[in-house]
This record gives sequence, C-alpha cells and structure tokens, in this order.
Amino acid sequence: MYRTYEFDRKLRHLLFTTIEEIEIMLRAQLSYYHAHKYGALGYENEENFNNWHNHEKFINQINDDIERNKNKLAVKHHNQFYGGKFPIWVVIELFTVGQLSIFYSDMIRSDKKAIAKDLYKTADTNMASWLKCLTELRNNCAHYSRLYNNRLVSVPATPKGFPYSLGKEVFDYIFVLKFLYYDPIKWKQEFMVNLEALIEEYDSSIELSRIGFPENWKVILNHKNAQLKKNS
Repeated sequence: MYRTYEFDRKLRHLLFTTIEEIEIMLRAQLSYYHAHKYGALGYENEENFNNWHNHEKFINQINDDIERNKNKLAVKHHNQFYGGKFPIWVVIELFTVGQLSIFYSDMIRSDKKAIAKDLYKTADTNMASWLKCLTELRNNCAHYSRLYNNRLVSVPATPKGFPYSLGKEVFDYIFVLKFLYYDPIKWKQEFMVNLEALIEEYDSSIELSRIGFPENWKVILNHKNAQLKKNS
C-alpha cells in the first residue's frame, strides 16, 4: 500500500514538472503573439477577444493578480516607473494555468487557429481542449490528489487521424502533455526515460491498467506521431 502511495506521489511530481515546462513555453508564445498583433497593452481592449469573453471579469482578475503580487520586483518596477501600466508579457507571468487556458479560449478564432497551427500543427478546438485538461491535471498534481486507480473529469479532444479515442485515464492525459510538449527529443530523452525508470522501480507494486496504460505504452508514447493502435 505504501509503495503504491510512493509511486503516485512520484508520478504526480514528474507530471507536474513537465506541466511547468509547458506552462513557461505557453506564457512566452501567447504573450508574444498577442503583443505582436495588438500591442503591449492590447489585452485591455475587449475588441481583441471573442464574443464569449467577459472583459470586466478578465480585467478584475488581472488587477487582483497585480495586487496579490505587489511585492514582486516586476510589479513594483511597473508601478513605480510606468504608472501601473503592465504589458502583456508581464501580466501573463501572473496567470495561473487556468487563466492561460481561458486567455487562449477567449482569443479571436483566427488568432487561436494561427497559434494552434504554428505551435502544434493542430486545430484550435484541440488546443483549447488540451489546455483545459492541462489545467485539470496540474490542479490534481498540485493539490496532491490521487492519480493511481483514479480517472480525471474532462475528455481530451482526439486529433484527426489519431488511432483511438482519448478518454479520462491518466494515460490519456499523458498524451495531452505529449501533444503540448515543445521538444520531442527532450520528451523522449528526459520525460520518457524518467517515466520508464519510475514504472520499473514500482513494477511489482502497481498495475498499470489502473492508470489506463496499455501493454504497448512504451511504443506509442515514444512514437513521434503516436500513430499506433492501443493494445489492451
């Protein structure tokens, strides 16, 4: 029982570390795109978002974030020297993963399409779904919620041509991380090496089926396009 708990804790840590890497990349890419197209303060204009965007709530959240982080050097600097004007690349550093997800979802459709195509060669609807699932997994890991023998809530979007439908298993959410990860070589040489080592260490104490892993999980998670069928 304790070994299962240990495995769960170490798996959460591995996934959380990977999520943080994705988060850093997303902050940079989303802020760069928005600033390049709309200017440093373009986020203040609700016309730069879609019709589902609640701009009042969005700005209030940003003001709350700034107040909560008022002792941070970057916040102090912009309050002191720029009259409290915060460019998007500063503001976005204060966002949670959930806020990043909402920020992307609230973008104008053409902007979402451009970002999804450029970053992941996928549809904007897929990226929006994956960011929602990224938020859920991140919160699960951050709040020490159990992953082993558990399922998550949202169903990730399955990209066109994918060999099977994604579901709510931990394995499916690891695929979300794979889709969103910025460096396929690092994924294979670091994440996969660490995941395989963790599973090997606890092999006698866990059943991989309880987190949705198929028998050929190594093959499909290592495959560059994951165009392989899932064997139970």
